[in-house]
Amino acid sequence: MSAPLVKRFWGVGLLVLVTILVEEAHPRHYLAHLLLLALIPAVCLFIGTTYVGWSLAENETVKLSTQSALQLCVLLYVTIIAGVALMGGFIRWMSRTFDARPTINQCIGFAAYTATPFFLAGIAGLYPSRWLAIIVLMAASAYSTFLLFVGLHHGPFEEVSCPHLSSNDSGASGFWYW
Repeated sequence: MSAPLVKRFWGVGLLVLVTILVEEAHPRHYLAHLLLLALIPAVCLFIGTTYVGWSLAENETVKLSTQSALQLCVLLYVTIIAGVALMGGFIRWMSRTFDARPTINQCIGFAAYTATPFFLAGIAGLYPSRWLAIIVLMAASAYSTFLLFVGLHHGPFEEVSCPHLSSNDSGASGFWYW
């Protein structure tokens, strides 16, 4: 695991400075992490559905053929990449409401940053179980929400004034400029 990936989860304060410097030098630095991390759920689900299988009834195990699982996992990988890019486009589109002008690279990078816990939750696909998936995805959702709020308020952003969204003591006055 690379050092920036570890810092992404445990050193949020240090990540701010690293992100600002790397973003200025290499605007597409998130792309390698996105392409590699999106492989985790696809590969784990391929292994889980072809070799382990899952059970909906007591003694019934369902497994997919290798060809069928490969098709589904390739589609899952493409969908993950397209979904993160689409969310980045929506972030850029919504930022216009708050007079922020982030680049599309920054928006896709921010979407990939907040989706990282879901990528890592894909490891649970090695053992396809309904309850394991529910527990792991709930934990990933909670941590992704945490990363979203930390990224909005402590990331490489400058405050943008939004009178209709200002709050008294929270320190938030709308969307933050990247």
